Amino acid sequence: MTAVAEVLMGLSAVLIIFGLGWMVVMLVMKKSVQKAIQTTGAGLTILVIGGLLSIPGVRQAEVDGNVVVYEDLMTMIEEQEGILEGIETDVAAAEKKKRDKDTEIAGKEEEITALDKEIKAKQAEVDEINAMIDGKKELENEISDIDGQLDAKKKEMEDLDGQLAVKKEELADMDTSIKEKKMAPVQLPAGHFTIGKDLPPNRYKVMPLGRGSNFIVYSSSGSLLVNTILDRNGESGFGVPEYIFEATDGGTIESEESVKLIPVE
Repeated sequence: MTAVAEVLMGLSAVLIIFGLGWMVVMLVMKKSVQKAIQTTGAGLTILVIGGLLSIPGVRQAEVDGNVVVYEDLMTMIEEQEGILEGIETDVAAAEKKKRDKDTEIAGKEEEITALDKEIKAKQAEVDEINAMIDGKKELENEISDIDGQLDAKKKEMEDLDGQLAVKKEELADMDTSIKEKKMAPVQLPAGHFTIGKDLPPNRYKVMPLGRGSNFIVYSSSGSLLVNTILDRNGESGFGVPEYIFEATDGGTIESEESVKLIPVE
C-alpha cells in the first residue's frame, strides 16, 4: 500500500467516525444532520479512492463517473480537511451551546424547586387559615347555642317577673284587707297571758315595744300556733317588726318583752 493510500485510508476513517459522531450529536439535539451525512459520505468516498490507489501502478480513480488523478485527489483531501476543521468548530460550538442549555436547565430546576417550597409554605398557610375558619364556625355555633339558652332564661325571668307582680298584687290586697279596728290596743308586759281572761279573743297585729323578743301563742288545747321573733326595727335579720295572728278563747300568749296588740279586721 502506498503512502498516499495510507493517508487516504486514515483520513477516510477519521471522516467516517467524525461524521457518524456528529450525526448522533445532531440527532440528540434535534438539529439538521445534512452536513454530518455529507462528511460521512466524503469519508466513504476517500476510503474507496484510497483502496483503489493502494493497487500498484494505479495513479488515478473514478469518482462519481469522473476520473480523478493523484493531484486532484490531494486537492480533495485538503478541501475535506478544511471542511473537517469547520465541522470541529461547529461541534465545539454545539457542545458549548449544549452545556449552556444544561446550565440553564439546572437553573430552571432550582427555580422550580424553590417555587415548590414556596407553594408548600403557602399551602400550609392556607390550611392554617381554613382551620381558623372552621374554629370560627364552631365558635359561632356555640355562641348561637348560648344565645338560645340566654333567650330561654330571659323568657323564664319574664315569667317569674309576671308571677312576682301577681304575688305583690295579692300581698297588697292582703295588706289593704287588714284594717285596724276601732278598738283600743292592748299592751302586755313580758309574761304569760290567757286569751279571754287577760285580753279579749280577736285578731291582732302584735308589735314589740322594746327591742324585740320571742313571741309564742298556744291554742286552748296546748297546740303551738305562733312561734316567731319580734324585732322592732326589723334589721337583725332574725325577726319581723309586726305579726298578725288569731287569738282564740282559752289560748295562751308568752312574751319575753312588752308588746302592743292592735285589733284588726
